[in-house]
Amino acid sequence: MDLDTLKREAERLRRSAQLLSQDESGALAGWYYETPVRGVHFALLRGDEVLLVRTKGKGGGSVSIDTEPPTGGTKLYARPWESLPPIEALFLRGSDNIGQWLAQNDWKRSWGFNDNFGDSALVHDYEAWWQSEHPFYKGEGFGIAGGWHFVWPDEDWHDRVEDELVFWTLQGKPWIEVWLSGGHYNVIERVT
Repeated sequence: MDLDTLKREAERLRRSAQLLSQDESGALAGWYYETPVRGVHFALLRGDEVLLVRTKGKGGGSVSIDTEPPTGGTKLYARPWESLPPIEALFLRGSDNIGQWLAQNDWKRSWGFNDNFGDSALVHDYEAWWQSEHPFYKGEGFGIAGGWHFVWPDEDWHDRVEDELVFWTLQGKPWIEVWLSGGHYNVIERVT
């Protein structure tokens, strides 16, 4: 296995997403409220609906659906962005070639990565490349709609693989994620 092969796997597994920012070069995608309006911190356009995102400051929040956002707020615009998978996604969803590499390292797909992995130097090279491509590490944009979800230290990455990441903020703590799971929206606040 080598870095070029991991990059090809990443290209195969990439997901279309949108990078949201105040740059007016894209389509209007939502609003951010520095001071919440009626408890709303974000309003996100999703089809014909407006998702009103409220946070509780205790790790969670709620989403309600409306047809109009609250007045005011900072407009957020979307531009296309390709979300490359974190190494956990390559381990879990990679080709048979990845599976063989994991087997050679006595590793199971579902274990995710840690430094006990035999070929960890290569994984660290992949992570350095992945980070160089990711807006979270480049300080670009306000948030991301869609794409692969981030690997947080609280180790819930595998629990969210089948859920849809609707939106997550890139700036400041807490980082806020909006998820769609089983037809229901939920909000997670991350402070790690």
